Amino acid sequence: MNTIKLVLILVGLGLILVGCGPGGGAVQTQPAVVPPKVEQPTPIPLTKTPLPPTNTPTLVEPQPGAKLIGPIEMGDKAKEAVISLSVSSNGSEIASWSVYLEGIQCETEAPSMIIMDLDTPIAIDSGAFNDPNSKMGELSGKFTAPNAASGTIHLLIDLGLGGEAIECGMWTWSAVVASESGHTPGGSDATATLPAVAEMQPVPLSELVVVNDTVVESENKVYVNGEVENHSSGNIKFIKVTARLFDSSGSQVTEGFTYAFPGICPPNERAAFSVSIDRPAAYQTYELQVEAQTTSEPAFTDLRVVGEVNIPGPLENKQICGLVENTGETTLEHSNLVGVFYDAAGKVVNLFITSPTSPGYLLVPGQIGTFLLMPYPPDTQYASYRVILEGTPTTKSPPPELEIVTIKKVGDNLYGVVKYPGPGTASVYGITAVFFDAEGKIVGCTVGIAQPQDLAPGDSANFELLMLPPVYERYELYVWHEVK
Repeated sequence: MNTIKLVLILVGLGLILVGCGPGGGAVQTQPAVVPPKVEQPTPIPLTKTPLPPTNTPTLVEPQPGAKLIGPIEMGDKAKEAVISLSVSSNGSEIASWSVYLEGIQCETEAPSMIIMDLDTPIAIDSGAFNDPNSKMGELSGKFTAPNAASGTIHLLIDLGLGGEAIECGMWTWSAVVASESGHTPGGSDATATLPAVAEMQPVPLSELVVVNDTVVESENKVYVNGEVENHSSGNIKFIKVTARLFDSSGSQVTEGFTYAFPGICPPNERAAFSVSIDRPAAYQTYELQVEAQTTSEPAFTDLRVVGEVNIPGPLENKQICGLVENTGETTLEHSNLVGVFYDAAGKVVNLFITSPTSPGYLLVPGQIGTFLLMPYPPDTQYASYRVILEGTPTTKSPPPELEIVTIKKVGDNLYGVVKYPGPGTASVYGITAVFFDAEGKIVGCTVGIAQPQDLAPGDSANFELLMLPPVYERYELYVWHEVK
């Protein structure tokens, strides 16, 4: 698959049994009891009728073709963590499974959103299954009812970028088959109750309408772009879009999937998507399949754009720079800005995802961060655009601010010195200057780097800002850094 992916890893069933079993205790002994001597009766021949074994576990076979979905119990370590599994048509294996992670906190920095789809079959043996070597780590589970399963997953995420896998810990999960009636099939005696997913029900296909879709080719990729309109009466989430390409004979040649933005879409609103697929040798048509779940969660509204402007890019392409403000009451991390770009006919030609630059990737209430949207590929032509905003509440505190010691203009450039007061070591990723006219409108922005990048307490670094706009009234500086 060619979307942003990560693999789910489930832990062995033995670990589940250990985790759920009683704790060890002291060994107790009992005094021996000597039975009284009695006269032995005449032996009676044993009957041939076998007695039923005691404590025999009930073998649970999965419902063939079932699609299960449920939470990965990560607590405050993730804004959203969901696993879904598809059982094969004969019930003998997990045909495919996927994981959706948003706002995940790991031992090292992880992407704000991870989507992993795994289509390597996993055999089901006596209701249990295990995949020890996926790109997400290890996955294991067991069916507790024909339409319910649970297990563990060790998230050791391989992004396929050549670096070390990201350690995100071991967690339990549970999943059930959701139906439109709000009940899982099989009856109440057969199904475990899972309140965490009780509100998530499939959205009827008639209420998920694809609009503004088109295909864009770039180098060795095919991008199937578009939007999904929510025609239901409530909010929806986990909007999964699968794109399939067909040749001239009508045979499918490849497919891919992604999840649409925003993560929660209100009624009568649109969620945007871009499915990235390796370009096949030939294809002629495509089709789209949309799935989504209902939710009572509110849509995100705590970020707003407070100013933006189109500026020329380094490759003569158009870019958009601007400012966003946290208008909520909680600190936000893993914020996303999704630029949706349209051609003159209103078709979606590009999606570009970026994060606002701010200290520690955090925005406290009332704080402003900068952003830069650069459609890729650089030669993307668009007539209009809109911005989708998302963020994850957190209790984290931002790092100490850096001090701008000096700043002066020399010719058409700005030069300055930044100082870090401590504690720890600060890595300075960039310094953005935003320029305003006399009416307070943004007329330009530019980004510079600091040398050296890593600063110990009391250290200073020089920076320069080039390509200033020809006319401006004032400017503001924003430093983007993290503390190790």
